[in-house]
Amino acid sequence: MKYSELVSKLEKKFILTDIQIHQDNEINTIQIGNGTQPHTLYIEQAVAGPLKLVSCADHACVRCPCISQTSTNLSNQAVVALFNDANEVLAAEQQQEALFSGILQYSLTHDHQAVIDFAATQLNNTLMIIDDNYRVLAYSHTFPFPDPLWQQNIDQGYSRLDFIQGIKKMLAQTKPSAQASYRFPCPVSPYQRLVARLYFQHELVGYVVMFNDQQDFTVAQQQLLPRTGQVLSDLLGRAAAFKDYQVSVRAQLLSDLLEGINVNAIKVNAQIVGYTVPQSMCLVVLKAADQLARLCQKMRERFPEALVVVYQERVVALLPGSLPTLKKITWSDLQQQLQCQVIVSNCYHDFFATKAQYIITRHTEKLSLQLQDQAQLLFCRDYYFAIMLDRIKQRDVLTAFIDPGVQQLQQYDLANQTELIMTLAQYIRCGGNQTITAERLFIHRNTLLNRLHKIEDLTGLDLKDSQLWFQLECSLQMQRLLASLNR
Repeated sequence: MKYSELVSKLEKKFILTDIQIHQDNEINTIQIGNGTQPHTLYIEQAVAGPLKLVSCADHACVRCPCISQTSTNLSNQAVVALFNDANEVLAAEQQQEALFSGILQYSLTHDHQAVIDFAATQLNNTLMIIDDNYRVLAYSHTFPFPDPLWQQNIDQGYSRLDFIQGIKKMLAQTKPSAQASYRFPCPVSPYQRLVARLYFQHELVGYVVMFNDQQDFTVAQQQLLPRTGQVLSDLLGRAAAFKDYQVSVRAQLLSDLLEGINVNAIKVNAQIVGYTVPQSMCLVVLKAADQLARLCQKMRERFPEALVVVYQERVVALLPGSLPTLKKITWSDLQQQLQCQVIVSNCYHDFFATKAQYIITRHTEKLSLQLQDQAQLLFCRDYYFAIMLDRIKQRDVLTAFIDPGVQQLQQYDLANQTELIMTLAQYIRCGGNQTITAERLFIHRNTLLNRLHKIEDLTGLDLKDSQLWFQLECSLQMQRLLASLNR
């Protein structure tokens, strides 16, 4: 404890005058009498006059309020009272330092969850970390939360509106400080809350909260809470638990959607940050080996109204707009600009279907690898049928649904090194247009006609019957998927 800190605490009970502090020395012990040992506070009394606090060259004159301030002769009782009170203050400070040192030491070898549990034990109270979007990041498991309202906060992932309003009031009425803690009464709960600001990289990132009901918070809890919070803030910051500080508050909303956090909590948060849910939207996922932050920035510049966030080592963007509006985007140009794989969902209207759309994009990514599709621009709608097939657990039964004609063509191609299966697939994709099919296959139209006649002769199918095309397309998709799985 610093000499000035001890003097400041003693001033609350004793009358101190003639205070001189030349160097703010550290005080470790207190003794009665004269001496010059470093880090020691000496309490001495002259033959006549007031008591003196002496720490090397620093000193203060002390008058006990229990006697007349004009008295020059002080009894031994005053010396003992001052000695005991000073020792009590110093002992409390040293105990706090020991507790904090233990928490700090523990944090060097454990993750944030273990540290918050250990800190709750040391402070003998529950702890919760909330970011500056009022999202619950972490909480102690050492004790059950006494307040059922705050258990609801844990369940929904966000703090209550009364706490949000209290925080905003605190920000307006207090100066920014990483060392102070503040009491928060709750109008709908008998439980008291003690709150301290959290900073990471000199930015306000959240709050650490402590709860109590029957007893008031101790001085040690009030002083240790902000210091403990900073230890946890550093751990959570290094573990990327706090949001990317370059990302807007709205981006956190997308992260919560992808995590599938409680619907009501997301609605509250959207209202807090002033986000208007679009009537129609599209999800775009960017896959790259590195430079995700750069891709995020480019997407924000290209689509200012989009929600963009890094999630599961992908850049995910939610683009508002109707299908005709989004069609104006040249997706191939976007892929060339970003130089990464771009996966585009179909347009959808339910904001809370975003997680499901993201899962579909990841299935599309996986199937493109299985099917050896080297394309860097993928549309989920092109993989819907394959995704449905991929979700069937008993895949061996799929063979029974493949048209016999398709199976026959496959065997013929293997035996004769022909390309009848590929020709049939392209013919169906081109809607039976023979000219376009020939161009896509880079063959003469007569060659195409010969192949189509061969297919009809082998299978007995009438390729002019468009009602067969869906059945054949399903068979081709199943055959392709099964072949990729076998590989």
